[in-house]
Amino acid sequence: MVVIAPSVSTSIEARAIMLHLDWVETNLREAQVILVVVRSMRYDPLGYSYGSHKELQDDANIQLNISRPDFHIYIYQINDDLSVTQIRHTSYEADD
Repeated sequence: MVVIAPSVSTSIEARAIMLHLDWVETNLREAQVILVVVRSMRYDPLGYSYGSHKELQDDANIQLNISRPDFHIYIYQINDDLSVTQIRHTSYEADD
């Protein structure tokens, strides 16, 4: 699994999720999925699919990740052509 978490709070939340689920981070070449954690007030801030990991990372990076009210947790599948497709999205209120 690859992790994209563009801020301190999203990185902490990603680590907590991985610990809770007993998931291990790996490099992009070995990964089958990507865990993305962003903060946003939007209902669904990231797209359903992207042409590459880089496009997904760029979109995650432009979210206002520091002090928005909700965490958004995404799991993306890495496809054979290296595009990525969303397989799960959930959100919940941030505690801080």
